[in-house]
Amino acid sequence: MKLHQLIASFLAVVLSFGIVFSIAHASLTFTSSSITGDSSFTNLTGAATTTIDVGAFALNLQTTNNGAVKFGTGAINFSGLTASQLLGTDANKNGTSVAVGTGLSLSGGTLSASSTLASSTLNLTINNPTTTAPSYTMASWDFQRTFQKIECYDAVGTTTLEIYNTTSLATTAKNAYIVASLTCGASGGSTTSFTSSTLLPGYALLVNVTSTAGTPTQARVRFITTKQ
Repeated sequence: MKLHQLIASFLAVVLSFGIVFSIAHASLTFTSSSITGDSSFTNLTGAATTTIDVGAFALNLQTTNNGAVKFGTGAINFSGLTASQLLGTDANKNGTSVAVGTGLSLSGGTLSASSTLASSTLNLTINNPTTTAPSYTMASWDFQRTFQKIECYDAVGTTTLEIYNTTSLATTAKNAYIVASLTCGASGGSTTSFTSSTLLPGYALLVNVTSTAGTPTQARVRFITTKQ
C-alpha cells in the first residue's frame, strides 16, 4: 500500500471514532453527530460568506437553559419566505392570522404596524345643548393622542361647537384650538382638519357650545384618534 493510501486509511479510522484538536487554546470535539467546544471557545469567525446546509432537516439554534440568542446589526434575510408567510396569512402559518394590509405592512426589510392598531374612539354627549352654563363637556387621557377625524350629530335642531384643549381637567382655560367651529345637525357634521391635532398626556379635551338653532336635545360628538 502506498503512503498516501495509508494516511487516508488512518484518517478515516480516526474520524470514525472522533478527534480532538486545539485552536489557539480552545478545543473542538468532533463526534459522529456533534461538534462541542470547551469553555474557552467563544467565537467562530468566517473570512467570507458561510453557509450551513442541513439539507431537508430542521436546524435548531438554541443555548443551554434557554439563554438569549443574539444577532448582530447586519440584515437577516429569509430566502424564499413570502410576506404572507411572515405576516401569518399563508396556509403554512403558525399562530394568529394577521392579514397583510389590515394593520401590518412589509416593505423591503421593514415590517410596519399601522397606526390603526393603536387607534380608539371617544364619544361625548351634551344633553339639551345651550350656550348658558353648563355648556361644555371634557375628557382626558394619560397618553398622547393624535386626532384623525371628528364627527358630530344632532337629531333635532343645530348645535355649533368649539373644541380646544386645556392643560388639565382642573381648568377650562383655552390652551389651543383643535377645531374653532364645528356644526352638528340632523345630517351630521365632520372634519379632518385641525388647528392643533395633538392632545398631550394629562391635557384635557373640551367641547363647548357656541350657538344653537331650533331646539336641539342632544349633541353627540365622536373623536377618532391614534395613540402615540
